[in-house]
Amino acid sequence: MRFPASFRVPPSVKAAEKRVKFIREMNGGTPMFVDPALPPALASAALGGVSAMLLRKATGGADAFAINFVKLVAGSASLAVAALALGFKPPSTAVAIRMAYVGLTGPLLGWYLYIKALSLGGVSVASTIANTYPLVAVAAAYLLGSAPKPNHVAGALLVVAGVRLLLSGNSGEDRRRAALLAGATSVLWGVNQVVAKAAAGESDPMTLSLLRVLFAAIPAAPVALARGLELSRGALAAAAAAGLVSDFLGALLWLLSLKVGSLAVAATVSATTPVFAAMLSSLLLGEEMNRKRWLGVLAATAGVAVVSYAA
Repeated sequence: MRFPASFRVPPSVKAAEKRVKFIREMNGGTPMFVDPALPPALASAALGGVSAMLLRKATGGADAFAINFVKLVAGSASLAVAALALGFKPPSTAVAIRMAYVGLTGPLLGWYLYIKALSLGGVSVASTIANTYPLVAVAAAYLLGSAPKPNHVAGALLVVAGVRLLLSGNSGEDRRRAALLAGATSVLWGVNQVVAKAAAGESDPMTLSLLRVLFAAIPAAPVALARGLELSRGALAAAAAAGLVSDFLGALLWLLSLKVGSLAVAATVSATTPVFAAMLSSLLLGEEMNRKRWLGVLAATAGVAVVSYAA
């Protein structure tokens, strides 16, 4: 099976050389033993937890599409200002095609499903299941003929065990729907990560972040206006804040981690978002977190880390 030319990952030799140079420069000319993807990926994961909490706060009876649209507008506006101030570099056609796919399936469709899942199942359940997306990349590799590794099998078993613990004792229809929506989000985000990595090797994070939200916000505008934007002030403020946190700061840091470091490290560290989300939702939203739920969050996160690092 051959992918279209615009979706193929470019050769990694030059990218590896750039990473080595970056590591040396950051450490005064001597090699570092920490992948440069670690700091921005960890910061992005923490911001993902903050965003999940804000979106959960905004979804009290409000339309998920309207909330996502406000989030996209806030993110695209802030990125546009930053891009104009720092200088926007027009992308190549191949990068634009990749980011069109990323925008439509990530911040538009994927995040819409994620917000619906948050409104039905709570932060700990929706965030944990949605952030199992690195498993999708591994599954795609199997379909293309790559043999499974012991790490992949162990990680997948940990994820399954973690999700079962999260859903145990919560057999309501809303919780089941939340799990299905979060699972669909995971599939979209998994493929999204691979395509974004290909684009990250050919353009800068600011340009990619702006294209990502614009390709989502522009087609969402007529649908959102036709449905109506009937949101309370609290929901409006929370959705806008989530846009600044996730689509501006979080996306910039995520794309930066993909550009300067390895995909394995970036995906593994980004997978810790559910831990931050569970802690924040428990502390600030009063979401019930019993021992089984904590074990589920930790098991699923550990499983994703194992799979991602081996990928």
